[in-house]
Amino acid sequence: MRASNAWTKRMAGCIALALLALFAAPMAAQAQCIGPDGMDFNGTCCGIGDPTLPDFPRIEDRTKYICWRDCRVAKTRDLCVEIGNPMPHFIAPGITAGCGVFDIPVTTKTCGAQARVVFSGTVLGTYARTWFEDADGDGDPETQVWRILLNGDLKASDFLLQQFGNNACIPQSWRDYDGLVYWYGYIDYRLNCQQNAWTVEWALDHECDKYHHNADSGRPAPAAGYNPDRSFTFVGPSTFTPTLGIPFSAGPMIQENTRTIAYTGPQNPATCFLDDPIREGIVQPFQETCVCVDGQPQYALQEFGGTTICGTGFGPGQGKDFVQKKLGFFVDAAGNPYKALLLEQGDLTFVDQCVGTQTNEYFEGVITIGGFPAFTFDPAGALMPLGSQFHDLGSSNDEFCNRKKGVPRLTCKLICVNTP
Repeated sequence: MRASNAWTKRMAGCIALALLALFAAPMAAQAQCIGPDGMDFNGTCCGIGDPTLPDFPRIEDRTKYICWRDCRVAKTRDLCVEIGNPMPHFIAPGITAGCGVFDIPVTTKTCGAQARVVFSGTVLGTYARTWFEDADGDGDPETQVWRILLNGDLKASDFLLQQFGNNACIPQSWRDYDGLVYWYGYIDYRLNCQQNAWTVEWALDHECDKYHHNADSGRPAPAAGYNPDRSFTFVGPSTFTPTLGIPFSAGPMIQENTRTIAYTGPQNPATCFLDDPIREGIVQPFQETCVCVDGQPQYALQEFGGTTICGTGFGPGQGKDFVQKKLGFFVDAAGNPYKALLLEQGDLTFVDQCVGTQTNEYFEGVITIGGFPAFTFDPAGALMPLGSQFHDLGSSNDEFCNRKKGVPRLTCKLICVNTP
């Protein structure tokens, strides 16, 4: 689908700035941000570390709920959301997972003095990576961003089920699972280091039956189905614009890494391996479609594969097609579109040199395209520009790193890569 004129014109300027930064000389960080996460490759493959992260704040904001039918927007509703302080995830009493794994309370509700809870619960957050942004365009990156991948159950409230339980814009799997609905997505915690002010961008998505309720899922749909032609998304802030008038992501993988979190059972902390830099790879959509039923081309099947300098590799898997899903775009303070948002999911084969395995993994994650010029640290400690397309994916696993799909789960493999 051709991108909208507003998106095309605005993003032409944003991408031009990003490309100018990408080919400029390295620059020193001046704003007082927190700095690297301590997980950068140190020259030795499969080194061990644990990410250094700030205390992320509690957030209250407005969010947009989107009901998709036949891969087009069927209905939207602005709501309010409370995102609690991320707390270390315990895999057993007294034993935290480490590796930047958190429990994050999420409550969505109607807004105003008579607010009523809609969905609530605690999702699992797995830290992916950090970078810096020059949001004010002065050449000095003043904002640091930490991306965390999310998954977990939110429970439909009694209010929601009593008032709207039969509504087709509510995921119907709640009926068989005590009101619980599985969601996946991400949250970007953004710290303006000069103003010491936090904001977030985030999304949670529940997919149509083909992906979240197929026979391979922990919650397969009955013969009649739950929501074969629908999917559902929360996105924040609520100024987000849902649309298919954005591009799919494509290009060579030029930066960033994979990382392994090795779980060996519910009584043991995880082992956190350091980043393994990407050596080469490709993102290439080849068929636009609606994977749920016949409908608009919200999704794209894609070629997605790469290798790292330590020999880890990933590529086509066995099972569900690996796809991108368009959601829409965020707007800046002036109301102009500045960053496209897509999701990503499906099966990939993952050859892991650090734990010596080759597995078929189900990945879920996020793509952002555009935004403010972004930077990371090079090995010498200078800021180096990043490509404008961010892919961040986490595998779906149990506490032994076995496959676990469509229900709350851990992540053992991370793929965090950029294309130009």
